This record gives sequence, C-alpha cells and structure tokens, in this order.
Amino acid sequence: MLDQPVPSTPVNRKPWFWIAIAGAVLALACCLGLATSAFKPDDTAAGDSGTASEARQEDSSPDGSDETVEESPEVAEIEMPSVVDMNAAVARDELERLGFTNVQFGSLDEEHNTIGVVNPANWTVIEQSHEPGRLVPADAVIVLGCMKN
Repeated sequence: MLDQPVPSTPVNRKPWFWIAIAGAVLALACCLGLATSAFKPDDTAAGDSGTASEARQEDSSPDGSDETVEESPEVAEIEMPSVVDMNAAVARDELERLGFTNVQFGSLDEEHNTIGVVNPANWTVIEQSHEPGRLVPADAVIVLGCMKN
C-alpha cells in the first residue's frame, strides 16, 4: 500500500475568494484614481480668476521656459549689539527684541560645562559669536558663551 501513488486533489478555491480579490483591487484603483485626480497641477485654487494656462504662465520664468523660478524671501540684516557682560537672559531678550530668531547659549565655565546653560538668568555672557557693529542676518545662529554666576 505504501508504493501506490496518492491521488492529488485539485485546489478548489471558492468563487467568493476571486470576487473578494477583484473587489479589493477595484477599490484600491478607485481610491488611487480619486487621490491623484484631486491634485492635478492644471487646477487653479478655488476663488482664483483666470485659467490654468494663465496660472502656469505666471509661474514660468521670464524667458518663457517652463522652469519655475522660486524666489527666496529676503532675510533682514540687523546690526549686532554688544551683549558681553550682560545677564544671559537679558541678552537673549535684547537680541530677540531686535529681531534675531536663533539665539543659543554655550557654557565656557569648566566647572559647569557638563550640563550647559539650563537657566540663562544664572549666567553672564562673556563672548558672542558675531562682532558688535556687524550686519547679521536675522535668522543666523548667534551663540553666546557664558559663565555661571
């Protein structure tokens, strides 16, 4: 009995299995089609007057090529004041009042160098990364070297 071949049975998949697969593929195709058609580059924003071709023409470069020209916003340059010998919290407030947006602190105190400047009110500025009187972009990193009071 062991030498006789075992008859193979065909895989009998139910028709509902194929219907479910076809439905899933169709649903996925519909979702992707709707998602991509909602973001066509030819569409103009709601409330805009004009046609899509006018919108494309406004976005193209002046020489008529299709390359778009992105203008970076101008960053104001501010004259750097001297904040040496000031309380670090007061120095930060002064720099932010002038328009600087990226003021950071560094510890120059060997005894307290491991934790850094946690509370600027307890520190005094002894160095600054930009010389006083120079024009510095408002978004430039300004590092104030501090000693613990």
